[in-house]
Amino acid sequence: MSTGARALGDAVHRLLGGLPVENPPAEALALRDGFLESSLGREMAAARRVEREFDFLFHFEGTLLRGIIDLWFADAGGVTLVDYKTGRSIGDSLFAAYTDQLRFYALALEALTGRLPRRACLYLLHQGRTVEVALGEETRARCRAVLGEWKRAQEEDEWPPRPGVPCEWCSFEGGACPGRALLDPL
Repeated sequence: MSTGARALGDAVHRLLGGLPVENPPAEALALRDGFLESSLGREMAAARRVEREFDFLFHFEGTLLRGIIDLWFADAGGVTLVDYKTGRSIGDSLFAAYTDQLRFYALALEALTGRLPRRACLYLLHQGRTVEVALGEETRARCRAVLGEWKRAQEEDEWPPRPGVPCEWCSFEGGACPGRALLDPL
């Protein structure tokens, strides 16, 4: 039996977060095990501090931001930030959004620890691959630009629909989103 992408993603994130999952799908267990056996998973296992499903709230440029970091861990070399992705493939626009997401997470960790993480990684579970996301001077500037885009869209009430794979995760799924018609033509 095939598991829906959303249910699979939820199960994998719960398993990797150390949370209970009733009757987890075999695919979710395999993806979890693949991460734990990866070099990044082994680094996490050896770390002196490990935080999973880390809920944060912080101010950035006068805006209160909230999120949940899948994983971060600290070892002698510093902090490593990890965001798991269960999608089988990631297009360029989605990859850019995930990169921006990690940069905001990095700033949240900087607010907590006093410095940016030494590494930020997307871990592509189906591919068993780690993609490093550069952090540095450009991190704050990029987050400032993204936040400016969000504020402009809010002020102008301009949220154009961008139908695609991320729609599966949206709270409007099956509902009133005008982009839905672009996905499901009559």
